[in-house]
Amino acid sequence: MPHNIDTTKLLTSAMSLRYDRVVSQIEEVSNRLKRRLRYECSRAQLAREEMAQLGNAYLRYSDLQKELRERDVWMEKLWALLGKGYTPSEDDIVSRTLEVSVPRDELRDQIPLWEFMELLLLEYGELREIEMLDIFTTLGFSTNGAAIASALKTHPKIFRIRTDGRKKFISLRERGTKIHGVENPGATIGHIKRKSGQR
Repeated sequence: MPHNIDTTKLLTSAMSLRYDRVVSQIEEVSNRLKRRLRYECSRAQLAREEMAQLGNAYLRYSDLQKELRERDVWMEKLWALLGKGYTPSEDDIVSRTLEVSVPRDELRDQIPLWEFMELLLLEYGELREIEMLDIFTTLGFSTNGAAIASALKTHPKIFRIRTDGRKKFISLRERGTKIHGVENPGATIGHIKRKSGQR
């Protein structure tokens, strides 16, 4: 009988030790996994915050790309419109910013007259037909009143004509996307290249 009691005590003690080890092991594993979970949560939170910052930066980058594409349109057409009468000095911002891959006269030939008319009206607001012709003549354009009249007739959604007696005034209709409050003058022809480091 005493032998059985001792055996029972030993078994009970062994089971108790085993139980304690199991409980201790469970707690250790649980604590390790909790630490890992908290660590992963903290890293995930940092990743989300960084992604949000990078996301804002990417959106800003995309906005700037779009703005530069739109400004390329302006630069390209203004450069062609000004003609050979304008040659910027080497330290001028135009020289430091702009390169065009084709001769200016060739670029002029590739841009439709109505787009140059649109550009002038963006700058002046309203012009008489004769005033517009005078400007083109001053800038060295080979055009005439008939060509201007034809451009007006074929682009009624762009140009508005107002008459005052015998005088004909031309302006732009409200349309399209605006760049800083000014109408976008159309699609770029794509000959402009920025100087190194500005692409």
